[in-house]
Parts: sequence; C-alpha cells; structure tokens
Amino acid sequence: MSSSSDDQVASFLAITGTSDPEAAQFYLDANKGDLNEALASFLEGNEASVQRTAPSSRPAASSSSKTTAKRATGSVSTLGSIAKHGSDDDESDDEKPAEFYTGGEKSGLGVLDPNSKKKDRSAQGLIEQIMRKAQQGGAPPNEDDDASGASRFKGAGYTLGSDEADSTKVEDPNEVFRRSMAHVPPRVKRTLKLWQDGFSVDDGPLFRFDDPANKEYLEAINQGHAPLSLLNVAFGQPVDVEVQKSDDNYSPPPKIHKPFDGQGHRLGSEIPPAAGNASVALQQSASQSSSANAQPSMDVDASLPQTQLNIRLAAGGRLVSAFNTTHTVDDVYGLVDRASDAAGHAYVLLTPFPRREYQRGSKDTLEAAGLLKGTLQQKFL
Repeated sequence: MSSSSDDQVASFLAITGTSDPEAAQFYLDANKGDLNEALASFLEGNEASVQRTAPSSRPAASSSSKTTAKRATGSVSTLGSIAKHGSDDDESDDEKPAEFYTGGEKSGLGVLDPNSKKKDRSAQGLIEQIMRKAQQGGAPPNEDDDASGASRFKGAGYTLGSDEADSTKVEDPNEVFRRSMAHVPPRVKRTLKLWQDGFSVDDGPLFRFDDPANKEYLEAINQGHAPLSLLNVAFGQPVDVEVQKSDDNYSPPPKIHKPFDGQGHRLGSEIPPAAGNASVALQQSASQSSSANAQPSMDVDASLPQTQLNIRLAAGGRLVSAFNTTHTVDDVYGLVDRASDAAGHAYVLLTPFPRREYQRGSKDTLEAAGLLKGTLQQKFL
C-alpha cells in the first residue's frame, strides 16, 4: 500500500469516524482512489441502512405503549382495534389446534385436533370474544396529540428551478387527506352493556341473546363493523365502543321526570276547543262581524225631519239607525225584532236614565215620546 493510499485511508477514517481500514480501502478502491466519491458512497450506504432499520424500531415503541394502555383501561376499545385483534386472534397460540405426535423414537407423525380450531359462534361465545378483544384493544389514541403534531409542518413545497425549467409547486399529500377528513362526522362514543339475558347500547332497550336477529349485531361488532341502526351512527362515522359487563339481568334506566309536560288550554269554557277548531271559530267570528255590518235599517224619507237612535241589545251588540221623527215606538220594536235574536223572548225597550219603559204597540211618535237622538236599551222579561 503506497503512502498516498495510506493518507487517503487515514483521511477517510478521520472524516467518517469509522475504525475499519478495510472498509475504507474498499470504498476507495470502488471509486478508483477518489476520496470525495468514496465518502459520498459511504454516506449514501449509511442513510439507506438507517431508513431500513427505522421502521422496525417504531412498532416496537408503539407496541410497548399499547401494552401499557391495555393494562390501564381494558374495557374501552374502538371497532378498528376489535377488528385488528380479531385477525390477530386467528393466529394466536390459544386458538391454534392442539398438536399430538405418534410414531417411534426417531420418526413420528404430527396429528392436529380438527375440533380445537372451531370457534364458538353462539351468543355467549361472541360475548367472550368481544370482551377479550376489548381488553386487548386498550385505550383509543389521543387525537389531540396527533392533531398538534400534524399541524407543526403544513403547507406546500417547491422544487428548485433552473434556466431551463421553472420552479413547480408540490402539494402537501397530508393536506388532501385532511380535506377529505373534514367531511367525516365527528367521533362518538357508545357504551355496549352486556347483561345476563341480553345486551343494550347506552340507555336503549334490551336485545335478547335468544333472538337470532340480535346475534347478527354481535357478529358485526366482533368483526369490527358498526351496525348503523344499533349504534345510531352515520355511514363512515368513527365510533368508540366501551364494553361493560354485568352479572345482573337487564334493568331499564329510570325515566327522567319532566315536571312540565303536556299542553295548555286558554280559559273560556268547560270543554276546551280543539286546536283544529280555531279556523272554524275565526270563520264564525268573521261571519258575525259581516252580519253585524249588514244591520237592518228603517226606510227614511229624506224630505222629512230625521233623528238617530242608539239601541243596546240584550244579547250584546249595538244597533244604530236613522228614523224620521214621525216614526212610532212600535216601528222601533219592529226594527229591533229584525236585528236581534229575540225570538221566543219577551222584552221591553227603556231609557237607562232617567229610567222609562216604552211598551210594544205604542203609536206615539218619537218626537212625542222624547226619543230624538236618544239611547234605548233592550231588556228581556
């Protein structure tokens, strides 16, 4: 080995910090003695090895943290974790078929028990599987940490331009994912309560184990799927399922007392009118007002002196009409008969103050009776 080659090896070792002269000589020979190219090849090889080893170290850290979460909360799990552990359980040692061996001392034949691989598909078996997967699932990930970590580096990148090619914009691939996730309904939490005679969701009704239709719900949850009608979620909505097991039979939750529940009725009659009769009442009042506007009147001779009487009816309302001074008291009775519902009721017309009664059939004129521009009141007898 020449002195120049030794100097290159020493420089290579000093720059890279390695202590293997053979490796340094290998990179120098591969790059025809060019120290810069040898250093570049060495660095590229180290970066590739780091990228190959980094992914294998990350799952180890996550698995250890997940193990800690399993010990802390064993009854909270997402449907995704249930589905994941459902596939893991298929390969677990507990569900592998039992192995038996037969044969001589130096040769043998392995025999697998065909019945040990079969899973219990009954309702109780599904419940045990869901409970086991919920305990293995651990607590759901903290979404706040993920959101804060993802927000540290946002935006787009730009490629370096040159005289021949302009700089181009490179969109953030995570931004597309964030925009798509913006339309996903928010994550919700549901509580799956397992009783001795069935199961329920939150404070809902009981789904009995002996009902074949309810078994399909348990199988869907065991496979990591969310029955939309059972969990009351939208399609694609993330949901966390908390599993609670009880040794008692189902007991419905107590009803929430509502001190003010029902409807009210306004004062007016012993039997309150129905809401649908409001329009009928309005029509009746409108017809009454229209009939009130079309009050009967006397035939007045415009060539003779005139006066006006204000008559208060006993059933309510008021009658105002013009008269000639030559009209009689009996003419006023005839007008009141046409204007009021006094059929079958005897009444008398009188002045309020001073009180004076005017009898039916009187032929006294209004001028003679002193009723010019006066007020009369109808009174039932």
